Amino acid sequence: LCPPNPDVPDNTLGRLLGVVFHWYESTSLIADARISNLLEQLKTNYLSKWLLQVTKTRFNLLVTCLLPLPPEWARVGGHWDTARSDVEHIKHGLARLASLVSYELISFEVWNHIMPYWMESIRLEV
Repeated sequence: LCPPNPDVPDNTLGRLLGVVFHWYESTSLIADARISNLLEQLKTNYLSKWLLQVTKTRFNLLVTCLLPLPPEWARVGGHWDTARSDVEHIKHGLARLASLVSYELISFEVWNHIMPYWMESIRLEV
């Protein structure tokens, strides 16, 4: 419903990316097999393809939303909705990244771009 065209404002697409990232993380641990299978079909058939399209067309926006401290408009759901320490934000942000890596949504190029920021954040905060 929201193609990652250049005319979509960064804050609109970035907020949507934040929600999708949070959804991947929060649905990765569902114990009910029937619900989990349905969600996996949604991820595989729709969201993964959309995220790969975003990676190709709006790479800079995608990596900005995956940084340890993304812009305010990309801080959606989960750990961003509560007051937490920087260490907690890093911990939950890495869990979010891990949930995307398991679906092969983090390319080598994305990984190379964001990891220096994550390592510096870990060095400074932890």
